[in-house]
Amino acid sequence: MGRHDDEPLPVHDADEVPEGLLTEAELAALPEPREPGGDAVALLRRVGGHESYVPLYALRNSRPSVFLCGDCGAITEQRCQWSDNRPQCRACRQIASILQAQRDAQAMRGWVIGDVRGRLADPRLAVVAVRLVMSDPGRPGLGPGRGSGRSVPVAAYLEAVDGSGQMLLKVCTWLVPPSPAEGPDEAILPEALPADEAAALMRSAFAGRRLAFWSTLSMGAVHRAGQHLGVDFGLDLRGGHGALDGGVLGAFVAKWRCDVDPVSCRLVTPAEPTDALVLLDLMRQIAATPPPDEARRVRHHQNLARHRQAVQIAVTGRPGAVRRIGAVLAATGMLADDGYTADERPTQPSAHLPGYVTAHLPGIAHGADEA
Repeated sequence: MGRHDDEPLPVHDADEVPEGLLTEAELAALPEPREPGGDAVALLRRVGGHESYVPLYALRNSRPSVFLCGDCGAITEQRCQWSDNRPQCRACRQIASILQAQRDAQAMRGWVIGDVRGRLADPRLAVVAVRLVMSDPGRPGLGPGRGSGRSVPVAAYLEAVDGSGQMLLKVCTWLVPPSPAEGPDEAILPEALPADEAAALMRSAFAGRRLAFWSTLSMGAVHRAGQHLGVDFGLDLRGGHGALDGGVLGAFVAKWRCDVDPVSCRLVTPAEPTDALVLLDLMRQIAATPPPDEARRVRHHQNLARHRQAVQIAVTGRPGAVRRIGAVLAATGMLADDGYTADERPTQPSAHLPGYVTAHLPGIAHGADEA
């Protein structure tokens, strides 16, 4: 009689393990490595600093470990992992992760473009660039006496322009309490105004404006300094968009660029502009970019119209198989270029086959029959 699911697994000491039962590590260390083919059938009790239990698996139920990559054909030392119904080596899994990150970023690009277009159309827009001046513990005047012995923002340059590029503000302000008269700080930054004087200029420039700025790191540092000093810089970190980070542009720019780090698979955040006109020009570049779906749809129809023998091919299958068919057809010249690669082509879940998807391919029919 077999064991019922609610029965506890038998426990064996190291010198009492029945033949044919091995741990996962022991299966992997066999001359022909294998992996568990089912649930554990027993437990190995290990006694050392504390008692522990390791699952034991039946050798007869195990299966050979996968070492042949189904994508690149590499024979690897480490076991491949299954993905999209095929084994993948570490390199191909990383490539798949990069491609997925790129697809995710592309999916956000259209939304970013629409948001930035809306900001530029708002007559209340104020584009703000911030450059923080950090303390240097090793220099007199900007060292521990004005902070805690670590680098902290002691001053900030702020520039602001409206949507037409007209300068609204250009000021440098201290973000720390004033030092004694004729102190070394004033010699280092003679253009920096006391916080209360700069705050009056900033409130006047930002009154009734919706701010757009790079990040809450730099702008937030200025805002927090004002709270600490008891002055109102007139900063609305929500940017008039209802959320705490409604005015932030840095993350939007990263999603618009779609530049994926090949190691971390995260979007690369570009350096923060410290010139308001540069930031405004960047917003204009984003707004002038056609949304991905619109641009691809135009290319799709243009390329189909260019080929008199164009046909639409609907392919239904597992996602990996659909991608491979698309790649083969493209490589043999049987697909029109509609802006999609095999990995980027959108698919829809099959209405009748669970786990299957359908993709529409712009095929080119070869032959003399044009009827």
